[in-house]
Amino acid sequence: SEEYYDVTGEERPGQERPSCPAEVSISPDKSTWKVIFDSGFWCGADGEPGRELRVNRTFVWDGETFCIPAVYLCREGLVLDLCKRVEPEQIDDCLHKWELSVEKGEPDNLAWEQQEQNNPMALHVRVEAVVNGNR
Repeated sequence: SEEYYDVTGEERPGQERPSCPAEVSISPDKSTWKVIFDSGFWCGADGEPGRELRVNRTFVWDGETFCIPAVYLCREGLVLDLCKRVEPEQIDDCLHKWELSVEKGEPDNLAWEQQEQNNPMALHVRVEAVVNGNR
């Protein structure tokens, strides 16, 4: 079925597999790119950076296109880069629907939760990996 190809990422007969776009690239300056387990992208953290394993795979899941540029092997576990393709029109629609702007400031908690449910860039998944029988 079509869902099989969406879930497995295998090529459909007669269809080329998409690749990660050129815009999704890993910084060539390794000294500025430290990926540390259990740390956010924008916050500095102490710890030993993970070892990069380039993946550069794109797949379709539940009608959405995702790209995995790399996985980082850290002592505590894996860190996965997961990029979701979002069309500019989807972002514009969300901004207009919720009348979002810098001038309006931050929404209250209830409004924020409602907006997050409709945010095309939100990613509500739990990813779990099993490697050699270990989670």
